[in-house]
Amino acid sequence: MQPKYWDRWLDASIVGGFTRLGYQLRRPHFAPLPESLAGRHIAITGANSGLGAAATQMLAARGARISLLCRSTDAAQALVRELAAQHPQAQLEVVACDLADMASIDAAAAALADAPPLDALINNAGVLNRQRELDERGREQSFAINVLGTFALTWALSPRLREDGRIVTVSSGGMYGAALNLRDPEFRQRRWDGVRAYAEHKRAQLVLTRRWAELWPRRKVNAMHPGWAATPGVARSLPGFSRVMGPLLRPPEEGIDTAVWLAVAPEVARSGAFWCDRRVRPTVRIARTRPRPGDAARLWRMCVEATGRGAEGQPAA
Repeated sequence: MQPKYWDRWLDASIVGGFTRLGYQLRRPHFAPLPESLAGRHIAITGANSGLGAAATQMLAARGARISLLCRSTDAAQALVRELAAQHPQAQLEVVACDLADMASIDAAAAALADAPPLDALINNAGVLNRQRELDERGREQSFAINVLGTFALTWALSPRLREDGRIVTVSSGGMYGAALNLRDPEFRQRRWDGVRAYAEHKRAQLVLTRRWAELWPRRKVNAMHPGWAATPGVARSLPGFSRVMGPLLRPPEEGIDTAVWLAVAPEVARSGAFWCDRRVRPTVRIARTRPRPGDAARLWRMCVEATGRGAEGQPAA
């Protein structure tokens, strides 16, 4: 049986495709990542732990220049010291960046103004809050980080990204169960549900990915989901799930493999797609979650109005 058939079966089974089992069965069919990434400059948000730290490790081992965009700069500096000792050929720098703070995003972009152009941006940072929390502007914190912050940073760094550069956003298979909610994205009228909010945000990220792909046709702009991975964020936000599924969860390096591959592999040809384990996956499994006509344009306008970024570059509806 050809790999594509059993691969589709694994993906449809969810448990088989999202767990470590799916990755282990698919990995023998993967092409090796480039051995050397010397001269490549890659920015990663949330690079100090979990999936982001695993991506940083993989890229540093290949000699890339990496800008670690992190809110927790102390943790990022500790990781840099560790990796610098292991991989002296890599160039590692920490850039303070709080995705809930527009001024911090602008400062991070300014800090990279004199650096070599970016070959890739990996939008990895995200948060799943068990309780509804507000940021200093009165916005729901996880929406501010996952959607607005990711949008604003991508826009702020777009002039520093090569014309043929790449953008990879780490989404989640959890978005399969959620539709966009543009009437109440911050749960002002609804009872708070952190898991549902996170799923809606990840659906929004996919919609934005497709809009960016339209806006920048020379770039490769994609989203991916890491499957079910064992990270500090999952353990903290979903302790029951983490405990029950523990033996089946992927280690971070398996979860983030596709994001690194999308960022650096020469064979990547698609843009505007949703990937897992280096294959394009469906974006809709439940009909009610399919975005409606005009939703993408409405989401874009919402992000523009909330962040003050992107108005002059709005793609066609």
